[in-house]
Amino acid sequence: MTTTTDWFLTAATLRSAFEEKHREDGSSFWACVDQVGDDLRDFIRDLHDDELPNNWRYQTIVQILDAIVERSSYSDEWGNAAGEIADQLTSVWTCELAAWVAENGNRASYCDEEVEDGLLLAESSLFERLEAGQRRCIREMAEAVLIALDLQ
Repeated sequence: MTTTTDWFLTAATLRSAFEEKHREDGSSFWACVDQVGDDLRDFIRDLHDDELPNNWRYQTIVQILDAIVERSSYSDEWGNAAGEIADQLTSVWTCELAAWVAENGNRASYCDEEVEDGLLLAESSLFERLEAGQRRCIREMAEAVLIALDLQ
């Protein structure tokens, strides 16, 4: 008899679907455990927002899940959780933000959307634009995870 895991049962259950692996050069990356099914693979693909699978997205998914697990230990309020998680996970280092957008040029669209939505002034500095763009990207990912877990 084959048993299937309901990966979306809790944030901790979903977090257990990811494992840290190591390359020969000593660097590490996050990947799914072998037992995940198509429903979880499709969800992860959606969280990549039309990007090819990449380390930043997988790491961010894991960080979002860790933040949700931690938050659930002291609160059952989820109203602004996605925004708070995004604030917590957004880089404050210009070099990391520049590397983030350089890894996939389409990520600049998150920055542009912040300006288009009136959340950022057009004359904002490059740092402010990149920071706001990454925050938006992470917030959208966190919202999707919270919805999948029936927390929003």
